[in-house]
Amino acid sequence: MKNYTNLFRIKLSDKWGYMDNNGQVIIEPVFQYAWDFLDSLAAVKMNNKWGYIDCSGKTVIDYKYTQSWNFSDGFAPVKIKEKWGIIDHNDNMVIEPSFNFIDEFSNGMALVNKNSKYGFLDKKGSYPIALKYENAFSFSEEVARVNDGYKWKYIDSKGNEVINCDFDCVFDFHEGLAQVMKDFKYGFIDKSGDLVIELKYDSTDGFYEDVANVKIDEKYGYINKKDEFVIEPIFDEALNFSEGRAFVKINDKWGCIDKSGKFVLKPQFDDVNNFCNGAAMVILDDKYIYIDKEGKRIWKEQ
Repeated sequence: MKNYTNLFRIKLSDKWGYMDNNGQVIIEPVFQYAWDFLDSLAAVKMNNKWGYIDCSGKTVIDYKYTQSWNFSDGFAPVKIKEKWGIIDHNDNMVIEPSFNFIDEFSNGMALVNKNSKYGFLDKKGSYPIALKYENAFSFSEEVARVNDGYKWKYIDSKGNEVINCDFDCVFDFHEGLAQVMKDFKYGFIDKSGDLVIELKYDSTDGFYEDVANVKIDEKYGYINKKDEFVIEPIFDEALNFSEGRAFVKINDKWGCIDKSGKFVLKPQFDDVNNFCNGAAMVILDDKYIYIDKEGKRIWKEQ
């Protein structure tokens, strides 16, 4: 049997399954819900319980968990009753369920919450970074944003403070820059903590493919890392670029542009998701549709 590693979620009659990039159904829609495949497995829900399937649709971990996330680095967070633990590919419980929250592994560690404090757990169950933060997020580009109850800061994998921030909110680093917010205005800092793009935008999702979507004067456009507009702010909403395409909204409908700002798909969709592996899931007339980068329909919900 072919080992499919590039499968897309589909929804049919309120059930979820998977297709390939040609629109051929590989795993029939029989699940209550389904996550994407990662680490060759996907978390799926059946009869109100979560388990895992492989790329052929075979159940490899039985449906017994209250909730489960995707595998990452060979491990996955799972929930039993009200507590989270961690399993491996063989369904061995390597970290006993005792946490209020566990995120997927990143930088060899998982963000966890216990007794209302956040810290980071390694794969052996030790705490390289203790449970001491009021709020925290997983690692991105080798740093994590944390809050000690007074202010935000970025730490490295040893828990050392590398950037001390004087902002109301900070975000993950992408492509060497992180968006920050103060007094409801957004700008960007670099890994030294220097403000390299001033606090003047009303919203942004950060840099992807060398450009960032930003909102100014009620409209969205795209800037480069020199803070120059490469696509003028003319859109009502805008997503980040992915695989050379970005979805933008005009008059309540979503279309798709290329890096020059030219429409490759006119505004027509009710909702959209970014392109991944050459396909994007969109919603048109309350139906899920997969399209390729030229707008060809690969699959449509019946």
